[in-house]
Amino acid sequence: MSKLWILAALALSACATTGRLEPPTITVTDIAIDYFTAPDSKFTVQVKLANPNYREIAVDAVNAELRLENIPVGTAALAAPIRVPPRG
Repeated sequence: MSKLWILAALALSACATTGRLEPPTITVTDIAIDYFTAPDSKFTVQVKLANPNYREIAVDAVNAELRLENIPVGTAALAAPIRVPPRG
């Protein structure tokens, strides 16, 4: 019976050490104009994600607002889910 308590204590302590994940930092590295017409435009925005955590994180969605001189001109979204390596 004591072995069961030891295993349970180890399992609970393993859960307690995972801690809370810090959010990744996002830095815009490049913006390219794909097309620009009077009523419409399309931009490709490249970003760098930095994961400050010691384990991999999954990023399922990014939603952002594109502003030029603090004026909202569009929105941005992640094209596909990605995984960011630890400390990467």
